[in-house]
Amino acid sequence: MMKEMNPYKNIFIVGVMAVLFSANAFAGGGLSAGSTALQTFLTWLFGIVCTASSIHFIYVLIMIKVGTKGWGEALISLGGAAIAGAALVATQWAQAIFQ
Repeated sequence: MMKEMNPYKNIFIVGVMAVLFSANAFAGGGLSAGSTALQTFLTWLFGIVCTASSIHFIYVLIMIKVGTKGWGEALISLGGAAIAGAALVATQWAQAIFQ
């Protein structure tokens, strides 16, 4: 038979982990250092998303040329790239509110 877990044990473990790892976060240089790190991360993320979206769109265009996909799927791919880019821009906008 399986032993029933105590739900407070999980809460305790999460609390201990938060205490252990929060010291590094508090000593990380404050809000300006965190904002700079987040901005650097978002810059890299923009590049990764742009590259991945471009590769996927080119793949769909090749599949259209071969004849296995239609133009509707190219529009869906383009829409997905637009949504991914919009999510990143919304993240950057939300970050700018708190600076």
